Amino acid sequence: MFNISKDAWLFTFKTTIAAIIALYISLAFNLDNPGWAVTTVFIASQPFSSSTLSKGLYRFLGTFLGATGALILVSNFVDTPIILCTALALWTATCLYISLQDRSPRSYMFMLAGYTISFIAFPSVSTPENIFTISISRVQEILIGVTISGVIHSIVLPNQIFKAVKHTIDRWISDVYKLIGVTLEHQEKKQEIGYEILHSVANYPLNLERLADHLQYDGRRGRQQAILVENIQYNMRQIIPIISSIDLRVNLIGAENMPETLDLLIQKLKHWSSNQKNEDSFHEIKQEIKDFKACYAEKDSSQHNIAIYALILRLQELLHFMHKVHCLQEQLDKNQYDNLSKISKKNRFVDQKLALLSALTVFLTVMVTSLLWIFCGWDLNSSAMPMMAAVACSFFATLDSALPTLKLFMKCVIGSSIIVMLYTILILPSISTFEMLVLVLSPLFIGLGILMTNPKTAFIGMVLATNIATLLGLKNNYQADVLTTLNGCLATVLGVSIAIFMMHALRSKQPLWVASQIEKYALKDIISTVQRTIRPHRYQREREHFIDRMLDKIYQLLPRVKNSNTQNIYEDTHIMQDIRLGVNLLDLKQYVQKQKSPDLYNQANRLIENILNFLELKIANLDTKPSVELADFIASLQTQHKGQISENQVSVVLYNIKISLFDVNTMSSHI
Repeated sequence: MFNISKDAWLFTFKTTIAAIIALYISLAFNLDNPGWAVTTVFIASQPFSSSTLSKGLYRFLGTFLGATGALILVSNFVDTPIILCTALALWTATCLYISLQDRSPRSYMFMLAGYTISFIAFPSVSTPENIFTISISRVQEILIGVTISGVIHSIVLPNQIFKAVKHTIDRWISDVYKLIGVTLEHQEKKQEIGYEILHSVANYPLNLERLADHLQYDGRRGRQQAILVENIQYNMRQIIPIISSIDLRVNLIGAENMPETLDLLIQKLKHWSSNQKNEDSFHEIKQEIKDFKACYAEKDSSQHNIAIYALILRLQELLHFMHKVHCLQEQLDKNQYDNLSKISKKNRFVDQKLALLSALTVFLTVMVTSLLWIFCGWDLNSSAMPMMAAVACSFFATLDSALPTLKLFMKCVIGSSIIVMLYTILILPSISTFEMLVLVLSPLFIGLGILMTNPKTAFIGMVLATNIATLLGLKNNYQADVLTTLNGCLATVLGVSIAIFMMHALRSKQPLWVASQIEKYALKDIISTVQRTIRPHRYQREREHFIDRMLDKIYQLLPRVKNSNTQNIYEDTHIMQDIRLGVNLLDLKQYVQKQKSPDLYNQANRLIENILNFLELKIANLDTKPSVELADFIASLQTQHKGQISENQVSVVLYNIKISLFDVNTMSSHI
């Protein structure tokens, strides 16, 4: 509490001032629920001005959509309670499902449209003739809240998000270079050290994505920065699978069998990654690797020579992406944003089964709480049950297991209810002017703002702020009604309790289970991509898109799997092998198509068919191992393709397929 930064105090005071101004304007215009404007200020206010603007924009648009939906549904179904509740639950579920398809700030708009309908429709059923007025009032109050918060945070000493984005990129690059160094190093604690770094690195892509998506709201310069950051992300994401591939090949070859020249090159590359990365050193290493590759290309295609050649290819790839990232990082440091192409985001992965399950959960939860509300006689304050159920199920739909967070949410709801009751009984009855109201609310708002600035307490501060502002029910004709307030608080707690039960019963999944589902999606992606007929001129583009899709899955999967007993830093999951296998199968198809040899075409198709059959079995059981017959078939193909490596590239592709399929310990005995 005593180590609060200047930025935290600044954010707190700006948010408090914005909340008070929003409350004043709402009271001045005699709006029905000024608390909605105050709640909006706390929700929209973010540490950075651009994220405040984006949150506010999509909150307003989501509210408008929700209000429109409420107007349509209540007007048509108010006389049939069950049908109305079903329609409202279906609307909430549909909007949530749509929001889960989008990982950008835009998703908030659809999620908000889903549960906003509950805040407008349920309190309106007793007076359906006022539904238009209530809808307009909700939109007006949210507009006041987002406008005030956006203006205050953008004009008064704005905090730009670019600084945080750049800091995240610098840390990500630093950790990746550490991982490269550990992977290329020969030391006893390599696995233990590398494992921790790997899982640290695995969290950066999604964390940076969440930050960088707000850059475009910082004006023209922000949009330019966003494109540069996307390019850095794209190239950085490629590195972990390449490092994994290098680690596999280094282990297969063994330190004792590593050519001295190649070992020196690896040490130079390691030194370049951990020290000053100048252009002269880069071009020197690049040329040395190129010369060494040319030397090995003239050797015969023995397993050992192919293993060395395959390692050289991966080192070239790694050097290429490291240098690309280094150049882009320099552009970022020098604020140079020219000659950059926008990176497509269409390959972002969404687990459709979990999205549907989340939508089903919110539908059933809203239905259950709606029926309880009807049983309570459509009481106005009891409408908080379906309202809070919709909020709880929507907010935590992206969590694998939301139970711990929901329990904390419940504690915060109870805490906010207690604070509201204290204000209702002891403080607000004696308040007669706006100035006095500001005096009693300001310390509370400042305390909540401080909580929101600390990552460890931000969630607590947000839940307390939004619930307190809503439950206080401040308005011009305010009269302290203890029973009404208590009824609303109890209904809120009950709604969250039912949401906790339903989420735990229907939606809660362990991270490892979710990871296994992602891996199965990856296997299905490999099968469908390899089976697809691809024209020669589209192979490179398809290959890039496939890698991009698989990388997105990798970075969603890796943070979910962490095995302290692992024997290898890249063996928590098979997905690293899967991505290598998929790429190698595409390379085989491309090579065969170029050669136009009927025998090779038939052999390759038979091999691909056998591997795809194995992957089908693996989808059913991820621990399925490839058969001995498959290994023998690959070995027989390798024996048929002998000669110089440069004239026999299919031998390299077959080798890559083999090491992607079979266990390292099994493979090392054959090299």
